[in-house]
Amino acid sequence: MLSVLVRPMAHSEDGGGNDAHKTARGLTAVTFAGAAPELSWRIQGGSTTADPLRGPLNTGGLYGERDGWHLPEFSDCEWQPVVLPRADIFQGVRWYRTSFTVAVPHGVDASIGLTLTDPADRAYRVQIFLNGWNLGQYINDVGPQHTFVLPNGILRENAPNVLALAVLADGTTPAGPGDVVLTLLGAAAGGVPRSATP
Repeated sequence: MLSVLVRPMAHSEDGGGNDAHKTARGLTAVTFAGAAPELSWRIQGGSTTADPLRGPLNTGGLYGERDGWHLPEFSDCEWQPVVLPRADIFQGVRWYRTSFTVAVPHGVDASIGLTLTDPADRAYRVQIFLNGWNLGQYINDVGPQHTFVLPNGILRENAPNVLALAVLADGTTPAGPGDVVLTLLGAAAGGVPRSATP
């Protein structure tokens, strides 16, 4: 059995009016050297999700997404505890989860970020989920973004938060995640009352 994980980088732009946005996505052709075996293809991901609340654009086709590993209500009590930073060589996808509480004093409007750092010679990607919401993708060896804003409203102040990281690696270099820390991006007196997202 051969499994192929396809990870498009982005949506092609069409500034030149050349219909680049219509370019095919995913696996478009496969060839084998020598005698070609008889193939029977199956596709998985994208259309079904364990999360009807956040919508289809919040999740992709990773097995963990379809099984709800990024959602706050998922029970990870049977997962093996690990310590970060990591530097494992593996091929595929590994998931890491943690929970934390950010104590913000009453009357303070704080902006919190998540900062990921690792040596640039380590090639891997991290899909970042906070309380089930997909916040973006960190690409260690490409950058330049290392800090991701944890938006107020998705980040629950003075309440438990769940951070899930899906680490994608090709097995050519050690893969993290490396250092993963919360960063205070700014704070000011004031702010408006917010209610947490589901």
